[in-house]
Formats: sequence, C-alpha cells, structure tokens
Amino acid sequence: MEKIPQGATGFTQSNPLSNAGAALGSYSAIREDVINDERMSAYTAADWKSKMAYHVIGGAVTPLYFTTAGGASIAFGDSIQRGVDTWAWVMGNNLKAEADTTANAGIADHYLNATNQMNLVVDAWADDRRDIDADTRAGLKGEILDGHDRGAGVTQKYLTDTTN
Repeated sequence: MEKIPQGATGFTQSNPLSNAGAALGSYSAIREDVINDERMSAYTAADWKSKMAYHVIGGAVTPLYFTTAGGASIAFGDSIQRGVDTWAWVMGNNLKAEADTTANAGIADHYLNATNQMNLVVDAWADDRRDIDADTRAGLKGEILDGHDRGAGVTQKYLTDTTN
C-alpha cells in the first residue's frame, strides 16, 4: 500500500486494497473451514456418546422385570428403555447445539476481527496521506471489504466438501 503514489485514484488506488482484502478473505475462509471441521468432530463425538448411553444404559434396563405375589412376571425394563431412548436423543442434540454455538461464535468473531483489522489498516495508511479525504477513505474501506468477500467466496468454493 505504501507504493500507491500520492494523488492516485481509481484502479491504481483501489486495486492493491482489493487484492489485500482478497488475500485476507482466503485466510478467513480457511479459518472458517477449520472451525467447521471442529464442529463436525464434536457432532461425531455427540453421536458416539448418545449411542453408548443408549446401548450401555438400555442394555442394563431392558431385561428388568418383577415377579408378582401370584408368580406372574411383569417386564418393565422395555418401558424404561423408551425413556433412555429419549434421553440419549436429547443429550446428543444438546451436545450438537453446544458445538453449533461454539462454532458460530468463533466464525462470527473471526469475521468481525478481520473487518476491524481491515478498517484499521486503511485508517493507518490513510492517516499519513493528505490526498485521502473522508469519502475516499470510506470508499477504500469498501474496496478492501469487497476484496475480502471475494477472496472468502472463491476460497470457500475450493473448500466445499462434495463427497456427500
């Protein structure tokens, strides 16, 4: 950016900022992909925990029965198993919701930090330039943010999992 000559306008001025934003956007998309990989790992762990709870606890309660005074056997373990089914399902969904909350917050924080960093870069650069007025500064911030969106969008296309 320091190589942009004083008084430059148009493409000569905006292109380096747009390209810098695109590079940062690529890194943002990669970071988002990593966060989403962590989310999917948490989903797998939630599924495993709920299946184990279902089988271990369910296996213990399903064969339960009691014998009445008259000698009749009444099985009640299967009824308890239905409660275990529901509990395991709710537990798995709650664990996945926690993973979603963590991932969504991480992604939002990352993009907010990137936006703040880009604005600070433009401000720090423009502060030393007498030829940059407030309107131009705002336009340049738009250019770097547009570049970021472009870089993130293109990179996300390369990171898309198409195996499903």
